[in-house]
Amino acid sequence: MSVAIYLAHLNPLTNAHVEIINDLKKDNVIVMPVVFLDDGTEINSKSFPFSYEIRKKMLVSVFGDSIRVSSNYTFHAPFYRY
Repeated sequence: MSVAIYLAHLNPLTNAHVEIINDLKKDNVIVMPVVFLDDGTEINSKSFPFSYEIRKKMLVSVFGDSIRVSSNYTFHAPFYRY
């Protein structure tokens, strides 16, 4: 069995994201929403308004348990700033 990993902001989840994930569902899909951290605290902004938990709920509401959602795709400040 193959595994597909999809890395994306998903902030918010759009119809295009849903189409891509549906195309990947022939494999075991792991979706990895980007998370920006500063001293262990998630950074959100006007450009990225939804927290990881809200984006995860969006994914679960659309896909249920047909995908896995991972929180392991993070950028740590000060290396990345908006």
